[in-house]
Amino acid sequence: MVYLGAPTDRGMFAASNADSFVASTGAKLPIFDPQRRWFAEVLRANEGLYRELESVFGDVGPVTKTVTIPNTTLAPILAASQNRVRLVFRVKTNRGFDDEGTATTSGGGGAAVLDAVTYNFGATSSPPGWGDFESSGSIDNALNVTPTAAWKSTGKPPGHWFHPHALADLQYDDLCGQPGDVSRICNMTGVVISMGDHDNNEAAGGLVDGTADRESYDGMASP
Repeated sequence: MVYLGAPTDRGMFAASNADSFVASTGAKLPIFDPQRRWFAEVLRANEGLYRELESVFGDVGPVTKTVTIPNTTLAPILAASQNRVRLVFRVKTNRGFDDEGTATTSGGGGAAVLDAVTYNFGATSSPPGWGDFESSGSIDNALNVTPTAAWKSTGKPPGHWFHPHALADLQYDDLCGQPGDVSRICNMTGVVISMGDHDNNEAAGGLVDGTADRESYDGMASP
């Protein structure tokens, strides 16, 4: 997928949105890890300040497409980001059709190959080498390198909910007796694995209806 929108970054992009993003709940939250972000931490997507330019799937070759963005869409993006826009290439795979499965394989190439990116804005075109990714500094995720100086590669998985937790601090109803009672068969005590979200009182699912985290599909295997 290819997107154009208002960036979330501070300072040179949007001082009023410094170090924060609007979550799906509508709350304004800090960008906890600038080098590893979810989509809404890259573009101000939950504020409607973006436009999807292209979306393809399957085994496809290069795609050429001309997109006209109306001023009604572009003007709010520019106004929110000091007349700057962010171009985002997004890749998603699923469990059944990626290199971890048996249905298909990329032969080691990965889910997508990005190369030879160019742009033309009126009479202004991209500088030489801007999108050919041939130099060692084409992609630089260092915090002291701005997104106008190098491409950025980012992304992070959903939160890992399974974690060790003191049983005494959890709500636990023992089917066979009281936790820690050595006279019962179920005498579990000490530290156990909690399957909940530690940051939200061990919630077993996401807090917002209609989101991917609401009805999670988790599992754990023990040796």
